[in-house]
Amino acid sequence: MYVSNHRSRRVARVSVSCLVAALAAMSCGAALAADQVDPQLKFAMQRDLGIFPTQLPQYLQTEKLARTQAAAIEREFGAQFAGSWIERNEDGSFKLVAATSGARKSTTLGGVEVRNVRYSLKQLQSAMEQLDAGANARVKGVSKPLDGVQSWYVDPRSNAVVVKVDDGATEAGVDFVALSGADSAQVRI
Repeated sequence: MYVSNHRSRRVARVSVSCLVAALAAMSCGAALAADQVDPQLKFAMQRDLGIFPTQLPQYLQTEKLARTQAAAIEREFGAQFAGSWIERNEDGSFKLVAATSGARKSTTLGGVEVRNVRYSLKQLQSAMEQLDAGANARVKGVSKPLDGVQSWYVDPRSNAVVVKVDDGATEAGVDFVALSGADSAQVRI
């Protein structure tokens, strides 16, 4: 996940780096059993993802499916690919979800739930790039300040670019989006 924030980009990148390192650590070896995962990583997964020890093996199996199917999912949906993620079912089990902005079609991807959404990942990334460009083009002392706008990022689950703002700063978020030229239908504040 890429997060833009004119105040704390570094913190977000460090967090994403830690997540990538954890996922890389989990992907070592052909098959990962829960007992093969470092105890500290188990603890972090339980704490950060809200996973109980009994759910860990099934989560790791779903994570492995996500890694092994990632390229096939993107290939199958092509330009209409709109993201993929792991989601918790009501019974506490996990499933892999892939989204497409194209017509819903049957898939040969076993174990993957397909959802039809409005915007492709490429469209959302384009809107985010416009927000980035708008923030970077600001002239100190001339442009309206970004006070109250905290960050913005692509959220495949909601199929939108999410702009986080301080309480009471919704108008600043709306102005920021409008000045950037990004499609406001693709943005959620």
